[in-house]
Amino acid sequence: MRHNNDLVFWITQARVFGNFSAKFLNLRDFERDLRKGRVN
Repeated sequence: MRHNNDLVFWITQARVFGNFSAKFLNLRDFERDLRKGRVN
């Protein structure tokens, strides 16, 4: 049972971290486009 709980915990952590890193990468791309003047 403990192993199963750890597995759920790590899957949740990976999902949260994946969402965060995806937003962060999108933010960086947006900032780069903004500097190039492509975003209004």
